[in-house]
Amino acid sequence: FWFTTQGSQILPYAYFLALEQASSTEPFGSPANMDRYRYLPSPPSALNPDGLPVGFAKHTDPDSGEVFLGFTCAACHTTRIDYNGTGFLIDGAGTLADFQSMFGDLIAALNATAQDNDKFARFADRVLGPDHSQTQADTLLNDLVAATLGLAERHTLNRPPSPPGFARL
Repeated sequence: FWFTTQGSQILPYAYFLALEQASSTEPFGSPANMDRYRYLPSPPSALNPDGLPVGFAKHTDPDSGEVFLGFTCAACHTTRIDYNGTGFLIDGAGTLADFQSMFGDLIAALNATAQDNDKFARFADRVLGPDHSQTQADTLLNDLVAATLGLAERHTLNRPPSPPGFARL
């Protein structure tokens, strides 16, 4: 429920793992950043080797073999409520997360990576390895821009008419 792929394809998996926050060098997917949106951080485990937040999953497209970051039902239907110092994790409850802000910040981080040479160089080293060629980096940049444009279009098309925010999924 938490980490088993359901076929969702948000962006290439390696991009998410390599991506920095738009205004810093901190990883976008860091537990602290995901907690900021109220997505539930989770440590690495056998089912979640990269320590993705609850409801985020690694998906391999069966036709192309491409690996993507996707969501499971748990991203929207798992929450944590803290009461008198005790945390309660509730599977099946509506999330208190702010998907719209997280998705907008994800797009901003991708844009910042494409536009900042130093940020892109670090990203390319993480995605391609430190010995990549300039041709590989150019192809990666083109792919990054295309993926970002697609996500930005999706974000615009799916923006709700009422103000988004925490627990407004």
